[in-house]
Amino acid sequence: MKHHVVTDQEHPNPFVESVANTYRHLFKEIYRPLLDQLSDVSKEADKIRDKGISIEDAVDLGFLCREIEKLFDESRKEVKARHERIARRIATLLVNKLLEDPESVEDDDVLVRGLYASGTPDVGVAPSVPRKGTQGYMDLCEHFGIGPELAKQGLVVWHYPQLAEYCTKLASEGKPIPPGIDGNATKITTIFRRLRIPRGKT
Repeated sequence: MKHHVVTDQEHPNPFVESVANTYRHLFKEIYRPLLDQLSDVSKEADKIRDKGISIEDAVDLGFLCREIEKLFDESRKEVKARHERIARRIATLLVNKLLEDPESVEDDDVLVRGLYASGTPDVGVAPSVPRKGTQGYMDLCEHFGIGPELAKQGLVVWHYPQLAEYCTKLASEGKPIPPGIDGNATKITTIFRRLRIPRGKT
């Protein structure tokens, strides 16, 4: 499938380059050394059974691993929030542009190409999944052929990404969304793909 290139970045943006340098630094100076050290931590953890490390040292080791985990988890949440915010804004701008001039794209995908990655807007249904114990949950279970006895136990947990994709497909085909699901909300984001060879890096 051909892509309609909305914009094509030719020259590096200084701020983007600074973030790229931070990524390189994190990967080379922190991430890789941490993985190597975690391998050693696993070896030390095995020594606990053989009394090769004191229980006091094991407590400190476990505590430090927990703190590193928390540090990375909090950082992950913060970065994820920025990633999702940028993705929404890109997609919104592109969708609005296409709505203003729909004839410019025809059936092609829309593609924005930077120096390191490409981005394509992704718009679909963001279904509101009913909670266990509600009538909506029972209706949804019945729709998928799950008996009432099993449904009442609340054992079924819906895989949200697949359910959202399924609802988006139904909506695009003009078919009704399964009962129990509120499909009025819209998901709008951008799918990023790494360029095999960063532009300007050859």
